[in-house]
Amino acid sequence: MIYHKIPFENGSAVLAELHDDEIVSFCIKCNVEIQLDHEDILQIIKNGSDFGGTSFQCTKCTKKGVI
Repeated sequence: MIYHKIPFENGSAVLAELHDDEIVSFCIKCNVEIQLDHEDILQIIKNGSDFGGTSFQCTKCTKKGVI
């Protein structure tokens, strides 16, 4: 099982189970929710990127050529 550790300023933390069907991002242009799959996660890791600095664009905005 993989967890997301959410720390608080008082030093405590909450652990939330992380399931692959719950990993989402939001389009950087229109803010629509984008479901990420294993390939998306693998691509982030292969590129040496971090999760916080990674952004996605939905199919609709990609077809428009909008960045």
